[in-house]
Amino acid sequence: MDAATFADRFALAHQDIYLHALRRVRDKREWLNRKPAAFLRHLAEAGPMTLTELSRHLDRAPSTLNEMVDHLAEKDLIRREPL
Repeated sequence: MDAATFADRFALAHQDIYLHALRRVRDKREWLNRKPAAFLRHLAEAGPMTLTELSRHLDRAPSTLNEMVDHLAEKDLIRREPL
């Protein structure tokens, strides 16, 4: 697969994931406040990243973000992947 094809497929997959997450947020908005919703939007726009990268992007302590990631993973809105 050439780079252009890969980039096009990646962009479509990224958009599908974002729209899926957005639907999940809308469906679950009674328990999802603004901070997790903003966190999900950031991930959708920036793509996958480590807690250290997230910490730098959001200027938050990794421990705080770890709790948020755990919460969102429990709700099946995101998933942790090994490096």
